[in-house]
Amino acid sequence: MKRRFSKIACIAAALCAFFTVLLTVIPLNAQQQAMISQRDKLIHAAVFTLLTTCVAWALTGFVQSRRRLLVLTAILMVVFASIDELVQWFVPTRTVDMEDWIADCLGITLGLIAYTLIAIVVSAIVVKKDGGMRQPVEK
Repeated sequence: MKRRFSKIACIAAALCAFFTVLLTVIPLNAQQQAMISQRDKLIHAAVFTLLTTCVAWALTGFVQSRRRLLVLTAILMVVFASIDELVQWFVPTRTVDMEDWIADCLGITLGLIAYTLIAIVVSAIVVKKDGGMRQPVEK
């Protein structure tokens, strides 16, 4: 069961990463640029919140310590966000924007918080289901 859960998490993270890259490399026309320009930072934060949560979920099967998991996820996601912004230099109608990167980092932070809260709730449910026999994941 745990192995299947881990595979689903890896697939979800890969799909999120794929669609993030896809959204980055598609040139936009003037109408599309105007439509998203007002919501650009919110979109960046939302996409990276979802992506970070999925990546942390996927790494759960490979990293035992929650603290190490969060640090590794944060490092991977900041590197991914940096590369994602730099790639836009080569895409017509896209620009490299430090504010976008900051919004990405905010999304990464929110994703780590979301993952942590979900992990705490799931851990509490599992412990309760097993009659208190399992130990929660190390923090």
